[in-house]
Amino acid sequence: MKLIAKAGRKGQKRSFTQLEWELLAEAARLSPSASNQQPWQFILIDDRAVLNDLELLLDERQSFNAAIACLALASETFITKGLERPFWMIDLPIAISSITLMAGALKISSQVYLEIEEGKINSLLGLDTKYRTVGIVGLR
Repeated sequence: MKLIAKAGRKGQKRSFTQLEWELLAEAARLSPSASNQQPWQFILIDDRAVLNDLELLLDERQSFNAAIACLALASETFITKGLERPFWMIDLPIAISSITLMAGALKISSQVYLEIEEGKINSLLGLDTKYRTVGIVGLR
């Protein structure tokens, strides 16, 4: 797993320890994927201004203390017998489940958002077009 960005923790009600971030990241990294390709990236977000904008985009009324954006590499597909098979559509939800299970074990409340405005979120996070934002995990 590659950490694309991680911002400072300012003005939050609950801050996450480095160990908590590492355990959440490790849970995602160790999730199973087709042919063990792990065609994903994650962005750990704890910048208050970015979280405020993210909450507006998700129409969320309760504040997050942090969030994890779950991304697929748009070009990552497998060609098998002439058929395109984008297994990340199955793999990434499994990784999201692993993140939420680890959050629960750490007594961190989490909420998954899959119906998102991908273009606006990608713009907010400054993502390259090669990424597909599949979901957001809000953490409290």
